[in-house]
Amino acid sequence: MKTPSTLNKLAVAVSLLAGSQAAMALTPWTNGAPFITIYTSGGSAQDKAVTAAIQSAQVSVSGTLDIFQDTTSSQQRVNGTLTTVTTNGGNFTAYYFTGSNSLTDTALRGKQILLVKRTLGSAGYGVVPLLDNSNLDNLNITATTAANWSGAGKTHLATITQANASTYLTQVPSHGGFTGVDAPALLQGGYNYPLPVNEVSTGAPVAPFTTNYTAASLTAKGITRIPTGGETYGIAVTTDLYKVLQAAQIADGSLTLPAGHAIGSYASDGDLPSLSRNFVAALLAGNVQTWANVLVNDTTLGSTPLTSYASAAGVTAPANNVVGVGIRNAGAAIGAVGYAKFLGYPYVPNASAPPTAIADTSADEFAAAPLVKAPTGATDTDNLLNDWQFGDNTSGHNNVTAVTSGDPTSLTNERIWGLAIQTADRNNTGTLGYRYIKIDGAAPTIPNIANGTYPVWAEGEVLISSHATASESLFLKDFGKALGSAALAGVVDASLTEPYGQSGIFATVNSDATVTNFANVPFVASQPVVPYSHGVSGFTSLGIVPYATDAAKDGNPNVILK
Repeated sequence: MKTPSTLNKLAVAVSLLAGSQAAMALTPWTNGAPFITIYTSGGSAQDKAVTAAIQSAQVSVSGTLDIFQDTTSSQQRVNGTLTTVTTNGGNFTAYYFTGSNSLTDTALRGKQILLVKRTLGSAGYGVVPLLDNSNLDNLNITATTAANWSGAGKTHLATITQANASTYLTQVPSHGGFTGVDAPALLQGGYNYPLPVNEVSTGAPVAPFTTNYTAASLTAKGITRIPTGGETYGIAVTTDLYKVLQAAQIADGSLTLPAGHAIGSYASDGDLPSLSRNFVAALLAGNVQTWANVLVNDTTLGSTPLTSYASAAGVTAPANNVVGVGIRNAGAAIGAVGYAKFLGYPYVPNASAPPTAIADTSADEFAAAPLVKAPTGATDTDNLLNDWQFGDNTSGHNNVTAVTSGDPTSLTNERIWGLAIQTADRNNTGTLGYRYIKIDGAAPTIPNIANGTYPVWAEGEVLISSHATASESLFLKDFGKALGSAALAGVVDASLTEPYGQSGIFATVNSDATVTNFANVPFVASQPVVPYSHGVSGFTSLGIVPYATDAAKDGNPNVILK
């Protein structure tokens, strides 16, 4: 069990890293090729945790980490103003560092290690390519020079395209994979099964990319699975819809804003409107076509269409009031979590599948009701919700009249009241065009997951290929253990606080065996632990509800849930 001093040392090591890095740059053009290179692929749900895990004393020597990333720029509305936003590591990241003396493999201690992470293809590419042993595009920093990179200090950035791919990329199999859910969830077929994406270097998918693997294939192919703790997921709604829900729920008596707070406030738990799990399921299944079909049981007016509350909310109802639904691309962990938690898909017999998204090039999007889109990442989902809120098309998913600047207030017909499945740790400054809502009265926070009131969460995994060497495998096991650490989660979550409470990642008994005392449950900021797990025999599964055992009792008769 970690002692308080151990936890403090880890926190201090991470917090001091920024100040100590400058003097200890680690680059291939200065320090030479790494002793070992480990290639990984998969989703981005825990990218902040990945970086923090590498920075921790469990993995690296303090101050030795250099980060190499691809960089892209896009237009996004921030506080309503069209702004150029830069995304680093959207497809590729490489971590170059010196191995810690805590690594299990003594041969790696004090050696230069390069961990390469590919995010392109989402969580599904942390599973299928490992089973296929496919060659994937990955960063190849050892062949580059300082002139190939921009950025400051120990962060190195490059815009990578097919034209310059030979400078930055190499095609190699992954030794490990990342998923924000249990890997079998992505091998259930239907909407969860990953589809191939185009490689940057070739403009075409890799081969092979087998389309009929099942959960049994993981064992058959010798894949090792390491639990990595949990992630908070949620339902995000466009800001105008958020305000309308507030106004409607004030009218039906189910919401009373805190004293001094007005419609639009997003400052506390008491501000958030709530939708039932069943109603969200109806929306995600495509069973509600227009917002005018949604009726509010107004305590004064009786049964009233939701659209009638636009004026009270201080917003303009869109000319076309179709319901906007943001699902996710095939093989995305966020999608798999949402479909399982709300629809029971694909685990419950005859469960509703999510609807099919319409093409972004559709000539008349509003002929479809509901209007369903499938963004390909968390940032892409941000942009979709922004576009629906403001009538833009920065995401490419909102086929509207060209808008290049200004606030298109005249394009009310291009604005959509919409919702989307999203990780629940984004937009914590409230500057984007969406807000999170409660589900069945519970906000998407770790304390609510810990007390059993908030249902939309899942546990991730690190997968290790059977083709990994002994050293590669041992490192990935150490790394997976670090990712599931309660102490590490506490460090990461410090930057993931939402206005209404603490969101982000957390440990479970299934991911951090050193946590045996649950006396502090439901929540301690420095050591966020949830006393539930979807774990079965050491693995996790969205196909079951969190289960209870006596294993976490630890002498505390008031806390017996694992």
